[in-house]
Amino acid sequence: MIFALPHQVESLSSETSIHATGISLYSPTKGDMYAFLYNSLVMSETLNLDVGFLPYAEISSGSTLSYTADQLKLIAEAANSELSVDIPTLINDQDSTYTAGKLIDKYAYILLTVSDVIEDEGVTKTALTAMKNAFNTWTNNTQLYPFIYDTKFFGITSSAGQSGDIDADYGSPHYNDHHFHYGYFIHAAAVVGYVDAKLGGTWAEENKDWVNALVRDVANPSLKDTYFPVFRSFDWFHGHSWASGLSDSGDGLNQESSSEDYNCYYGMKLWGSVIGDESMQFRGDLMLSIMKRAMNKYTYFQTDNTVEPSEYIGNKVAGITFMNKMAYTTYFGTNVEYIHGIHMLPITAASGYIRESAFVKEEWNSILSSIIGSLDSGWTSILRMNQALFDPSSAYDFYSSSSWSDDYLDNGQSRTWGLTFTAALLNGSS
Repeated sequence: MIFALPHQVESLSSETSIHATGISLYSPTKGDMYAFLYNSLVMSETLNLDVGFLPYAEISSGSTLSYTADQLKLIAEAANSELSVDIPTLINDQDSTYTAGKLIDKYAYILLTVSDVIEDEGVTKTALTAMKNAFNTWTNNTQLYPFIYDTKFFGITSSAGQSGDIDADYGSPHYNDHHFHYGYFIHAAAVVGYVDAKLGGTWAEENKDWVNALVRDVANPSLKDTYFPVFRSFDWFHGHSWASGLSDSGDGLNQESSSEDYNCYYGMKLWGSVIGDESMQFRGDLMLSIMKRAMNKYTYFQTDNTVEPSEYIGNKVAGITFMNKMAYTTYFGTNVEYIHGIHMLPITAASGYIRESAFVKEEWNSILSSIIGSLDSGWTSILRMNQALFDPSSAYDFYSSSSWSDDYLDNGQSRTWGLTFTAALLNGSS
C-alpha cells in the first residue's frame, strides 16, 4: 500500500487511481495522504514549453513579445548605465558563491536584454566579453574561495569552510543551499552560451563540462554517475527541493526560498536547450511542472486552499517549510517583506509560470499592499516586479518613474530587467 500526497493524487494516471482504498493519513505539513493498493504511483504532467529566456507570465502567455519606442529607449538608457561598471571585478571581488552568483546572473539578464530586446550588436558584444571574463575566474577556479571536490559526500563545495566555519558562504561547505547558489551560475551560463552562439561562438561547448558539473552536484539523474549522488537537492516525492544540506534538525530538512529552488531547474532547462541536451531540458520542464503543482498547494496559499490548516492560509506563504512543521519567518529576520520576498526572488519567466496570478493578487491585496508604500530598500524592487504578474501597469510605472532610485534594487536585480519584464507583461496582458 502506497500513500500519495495531494499534488500526486491530482496527477495520478487512471491505472493508479482505480486502486484507491479510501484510507487516508495525516502528513506533517502537506495535508492528507491517500492510500493506494498498488506497487507504484504512476503520474503524468503536461510540460509548458513556452517558458524560455524572455519574459513570460500567465496573464500574457501566447502574446508576441513587443515594446514601444519609448519603452525601448528607457530600457536602453538603463542598460547602458548599469553596464558602465567593471563587471568581472564587481563579481569576483565577492567572498561568497551565493552573492557572486546573484551578480553574474544580474548581468546575464542585462546581456540578454541588449541582445534580444534592444538588439544592439555592439553593446551585446562588449557585455558578452565582460561576462566571459567574469566566468573565466570561476571556470579556472581562481575565485577568492575556490571550489573543492568532497570525496566523502561526493560534491562540489566552497572552500570557505576549510577553517572549520560550517556557516561560511551561507553554509555551502556543508551543502546548504547548493541549488540556490549554483542555479544562478547555471542560468547565467545558459544566457552567455545562448547569446554567444547567436554571434557564431562556441563558449557553451568549451565550458560545458564545468557547468554540467554544477548541474550534476545538485541534480544528477543517473546512478551510473559515481561522482555525485542522484538528485542531491530535489525531492521527487515532496515535489520540491530541500536546502539544509548536512545540518541536523529535530524538525527535519527544510527550505526557505521556493523561488530560488525553481530558479535552479529553470536554469538547468535553459542550459540543456543551449547545449542540445534534450534529456536535461525536458527533465527541467518536468521538475518545473511538478513544482508548480506542489508549491501552489504547500507553499503559496490561495483562499480556496483545502490542503493546509485554515488558521495558516491567511499568511499566504509557508515561510520556512520543514519536514515536520512550517514557520512563518525567515532565517534572517521577521519583516513581512523578507518572509514574502524570499519566495519571489529572482523574478524570471519561471516566476510567471509557477506563481499563479490569482495567488499573487491575493497576496498583494491582503498583505503586501499595506507595506509597499513604506519600503525603501532592495526588497522594494522584488515586490514590485512580482506585482507585474497580476498588475503590470503599476509595476512598470514604478520602474519607469522619474523619481527612480537604485536604492530600491536588490543586489541581484537590475532596473534594466525590471523594465524589460514589466513592459513585456504590460504590452502582452489583456
